[in-house]
Amino acid sequence: MSAGLGHSRMRAIEEAMFKCRPSLETVMDGDWVWRFAKGYTGRANSLQSLNAQDINNAEERLATHVQRSRDYGIVPKFRVTPLAGPKILDMLDAQGWGVQGHTEVLVRTCPDSGRVSTGRDNISVVAPGSNQWQQAMAGLLGLEPPAFEIYRELLARLPSSAYGFLMYQGDGTLASAALGVVADEVGAVFSLTTAPQCRRQGFARRLMVFVQEYLQQEGAKQIALQVEVKNHPAIALYKLAGYEKAYSYIYRTLEAAS
Repeated sequence: MSAGLGHSRMRAIEEAMFKCRPSLETVMDGDWVWRFAKGYTGRANSLQSLNAQDINNAEERLATHVQRSRDYGIVPKFRVTPLAGPKILDMLDAQGWGVQGHTEVLVRTCPDSGRVSTGRDNISVVAPGSNQWQQAMAGLLGLEPPAFEIYRELLARLPSSAYGFLMYQGDGTLASAALGVVADEVGAVFSLTTAPQCRRQGFARRLMVFVQEYLQQEGAKQIALQVEVKNHPAIALYKLAGYEKAYSYIYRTLEAAS
């Protein structure tokens, strides 16, 4: 898919993903987007360019966003997708920005089959702002209280098209969870997590089938997700579910001079 995915479609997916997982603050600078979420996740705390042609006064603009990040107490990060273009990369190289992480964006086209029939299979669909979701994710994610408070703030920014999916074992204990959101006919899946004692038992696979069909019913024509390239079990799961690599991205970081 990556070879045939044009920049216009890639940009549409990126912009839909912004809507699906808003940050706490966003600054638009032409086709550059700077986002801030108190350091919780790289995607929500980084700068990126959505257009390789938008390079006017690039060094001055980059310096402005670097200072903005430092004023907010986060390490300056540039999220580099294929939309950024070679001139941005050359500038980051010249300034000594380091490389961090490598993530693939996988996309699945929803079948044009009208109705879908999804069984609940011990799955509850809840509002991400509900106590049920937050208590479940507090246990699964294992976040320290300060990080979990930021997570709660981000949940409050989600659009009304966001759904929390909780899958339970037969005895009522939580097995797996995922967050699904739809924006601009793109469904996004985040936070697919399985309890350690329930891994390799098919819970995540069954939950993904449910989430996909649910998001399709809510208007998604494509479903996108992100996964680190080193997470081979997750990539294998997603490919079995019909996902293909659309593109990948890395982060470039600029540590403060000592």
